[in-house]
Amino acid sequence: MLIIQKQLSQADPYTVIKSSERISDNLAQIIYTTSFFDKVMNAKFNIDKSVFKSEESKKRKQWRDMIETRVVRGSGMLVVTVYHVDPKQAEQISRAIAFVLTTEGWQYIGGGDLDVKLVDEPHLSRFPVRPNIPANPLMGLVLGVIAGTGYVLAGARRHTVFGIPQ
Repeated sequence: MLIIQKQLSQADPYTVIKSSERISDNLAQIIYTTSFFDKVMNAKFNIDKSVFKSEESKKRKQWRDMIETRVVRGSGMLVVTVYHVDPKQAEQISRAIAFVLTTEGWQYIGGGDLDVKLVDEPHLSRFPVRPNIPANPLMGLVLGVIAGTGYVLAGARRHTVFGIPQ
């Protein structure tokens, strides 16, 4: 999503971009809040609300684990990534987030001079993203070799070699 502050249209480009980055940083943190979560859930999208826990602290953790935000420096762009076991639900949640930001994002910065534009439609991955199946076994192998080597080297000091105590 592209974040534009309307009142700064007469300012120099550097100031406009820095202002957009600051607002994007704020919005990136607002997305993790309960207030924003409630607005997303109440948006008219086909989101399965039964997936979320009823206990507030668990629901907040679940929401934080499901969403990832990133501000692209020098552009005023806010990238939101949604992780869900069902790709259709991930798409619905990302569309709801975009809807809330474009229609009500101005409420979170204290003024009506904010323009949030959706520049890319949600993109669904063909393969599971979490857990990273190729990377996890490879990392396990590397860590296993390192730990095994350390164990063997530490154990070799306590044993005798050719009948001579070490």
